[in-house]
Amino acid sequence: MLFVTYLVYFIFCLPSALFQTPFSKLLVDKDGYLLEARIAKDEQWRFPIINAVPVKFEKCITEYEDQHFRYHPGVNPIALVRAAYLNIKNRKIVSGASTITMQTIRLSRQNKNRSLLEKAIEMTWAVRLELTHSKDEILQLYVTQAPFGGNVVGVETASWRYFNRAPSELSWAENAMLAVLPNAPGLIHLSRNRTVLKTKRDRLLLQLWEGEELTKEEYDIAISEPLPDPVNSLPHHAFHLIDRFAESGKIQYTLDFQIQTQFTSAAQSYWNQLKQQDIHNLSAVLIEVSTGNVISY
Repeated sequence: MLFVTYLVYFIFCLPSALFQTPFSKLLVDKDGYLLEARIAKDEQWRFPIINAVPVKFEKCITEYEDQHFRYHPGVNPIALVRAAYLNIKNRKIVSGASTITMQTIRLSRQNKNRSLLEKAIEMTWAVRLELTHSKDEILQLYVTQAPFGGNVVGVETASWRYFNRAPSELSWAENAMLAVLPNAPGLIHLSRNRTVLKTKRDRLLLQLWEGEELTKEEYDIAISEPLPDPVNSLPHHAFHLIDRFAESGKIQYTLDFQIQTQFTSAAQSYWNQLKQQDIHNLSAVLIEVSTGNVISY
């Protein structure tokens, strides 16, 4: 009877939508370059689900959090045995043996208090999630919902917030720094314990080199990179246009980033002249005649 009850629970345990968190509103140009962003309704910077996790970041996050992510069914039995041994030996919890899949479930359950029952629920949901989602999909969910310090949620958000670039454009050192942040984002981030953060980053880079993911030259370059400033401003190139869209999430428009920045600079020059005549507002739109597309606003 207990087995049948558990089987029914296992089949129906996952909610229809694992996450119901709101996303930031993003405006990107015709090539996908970020022009402007607005914070999510819950006051978190949380970009929509990333289309694909960059290879470098996947190698960093799996090396640091879950080396067997691609091979286990949501739960890693060997890690569970090792964690049990360490916890008994130290007479306290020093290892939780959570896989990336289990951490995804924990995030979806809003980090409920740790207990044996909650751990059992996480394990059950994790195995169930693996049956309906690919490894790529699970990794995308995790890196989109993981905390990266303060109100920065998700690797794409963190990439733009800390480096002002897309994740696919980051170096090994930058990817490694981001990979160690979700482990303890409230204690170690760019505004707190920076020395510890760099130590963790460099240790991960060493593991990657020893695992032959990096060449010696790549490793030497990576550990020489300094940490970035605590927070960079997000791109700010279409302040008025983004407010014309009611929906949240990623909005791709016909603007061209290069032309937009040049056009804005030209408009600024005209405005500097006109304000001498007590004219303080200026608007301009550049339209491609052949298509009718707005390429600068």
